[in-house]
Amino acid sequence: MYRQIVLVLVLTATTALADAQKDYIQKAIPYAKEVQAKYGIPPSATIGMSAYESNFGRSKLSERAKNYFGIKDLKRNGPRYYMVTKDYNKTVTHVQPFKRYNSMRESFQGYGAFLQTKRYSKARGVLDGKKFVRIVAQAGYCPDYTYTRNVSRIIDRFNLTQYDKCNKSQHASSNIGAKYRGME
Repeated sequence: MYRQIVLVLVLTATTALADAQKDYIQKAIPYAKEVQAKYGIPPSATIGMSAYESNFGRSKLSERAKNYFGIKDLKRNGPRYYMVTKDYNKTVTHVQPFKRYNSMRESFQGYGAFLQTKRYSKARGVLDGKKFVRIVAQAGYCPDYTYTRNVSRIIDRFNLTQYDKCNKSQHASSNIGAKYRGME
């Protein structure tokens, strides 16, 4: 009897977690599509990266600072949220300033703008979400050496590439080049 109760509790918790993850993705889709229209970043990459960085919107940083991408504010421009972080090998801790946003939408727009710097220029025009993540990670977006693999798993698990499809009218005002605007 005890094992059956434990099994029911585990299955209930697993279902609740999966539902919360799907809910997060549904909330992120329109913002990811806005980022695609404005900056040409595949929604699968945007949603996958935000889901991984924010633990599907449940991280302290996303809950308290509406920062769904772990974007730091090293130049100290605008509102900040300070948080203790560890380097990837978890041996050294630091207090870091992170950008604070007013909404999920603002965080997604901030992410899109952040990736327009020269550092990430090789990712511009890349239409494949997993390839985009790999290029951005190689450029230093995240020191986690498993980053690309983990984000790619999220992209695959939730079939996020289905949101990468677009049409000409969605990108009429986009600044990302004729190759991308011509995609149908």
